[in-house]
Amino acid sequence: MKKLSVFIYFILLSCSKDITVDESRSALEFTLSVSSYEGGTVNYDNSTDGVFSDGEIVNISAVANENHYFIGWSNGSRENPIEITVNSNTFITAKFINKQDLITRFEQIVIGNGDNGPVYTLKWRQMNLFLDGSLTSGFKEELGLFVRELNFLLNNDEDFSINQVTELSDSDVHMMRTDSHTFKGVYSEFEDIPLENYYGYALWWFNDFGNIESGKVFINSQSVSSNVVIRWAIRHELGHILGLKHTTEESSIMHPNHRPGVNDVFSDLDKEALRFLHDERMTVFSNSDESREVLEGILGINNTNKAKNKPNTSFESKAKPSSIIYACGK
Repeated sequence: MKKLSVFIYFILLSCSKDITVDESRSALEFTLSVSSYEGGTVNYDNSTDGVFSDGEIVNISAVANENHYFIGWSNGSRENPIEITVNSNTFITAKFINKQDLITRFEQIVIGNGDNGPVYTLKWRQMNLFLDGSLTSGFKEELGLFVRELNFLLNNDEDFSINQVTELSDSDVHMMRTDSHTFKGVYSEFEDIPLENYYGYALWWFNDFGNIESGKVFINSQSVSSNVVIRWAIRHELGHILGLKHTTEESSIMHPNHRPGVNDVFSDLDKEALRFLHDERMTVFSNSDESREVLEGILGINNTNKAKNKPNTSFESKAKPSSIIYACGK
């Protein structure tokens, strides 16, 4: 009996020792890697060489160079400074774009020349989109993704929203992925247009208040089938419906032709141009000179070469067609 008692006592001591080791383990630590694109720097307390305890909060500030503009972080946030709670190995990058490049892109895809869109700014308030036709799961998924992307991108405009609706009667934008013959049977205004030669076509209307209010979109089911073309066609055609024009700049989603690997999606410059169109300081029916002045003010650019006498651009003086139509090639 004595030997058995000693053995049991030994087992208890061994278990007690293991518990003591578990309780003495050090706190978890993670690595925070912070970087920046060309055009600016980042500031934060990095006295620990990027190693932080689990749950530690780090404040990071993005500082743009004089000729660049901060547009957000790689995690999608636009807060500056930003608070990062370190609970895993984390990588975050500050993104900047050149101010003059942004103004140029705005003038390329927002301000038209009369033939390529109206010569002033127009924008949506609420867009209700109905999708039908020859639909694949990939097409529906890509459209839903872009709808969510747009609502997030244009969160600077509290009046804007885009929603998919389930009934045509509830919509103001009708997108059909179908063949040209079927689309012309629904919309006779396209009868004389060789739709079969294009990936898509867009037609939209605006009102006297400077708001785009309705649109029709043809997506060619005969040629828009691969995932990369679907991705481009949805974004390009809805880019038109959002009031954007064609540009000769091949890196832009609004180039009339798809350039695989080059303009598959909205670039940072495209996105910022669209956000500035929806900035509360950008009024509708602003022409090139007026919109440039607004942009320069927001970006902190001091332009000493502004014309002393601004052109007459009152609401009444505008020549306002009721609709705009775009053909989008391959």
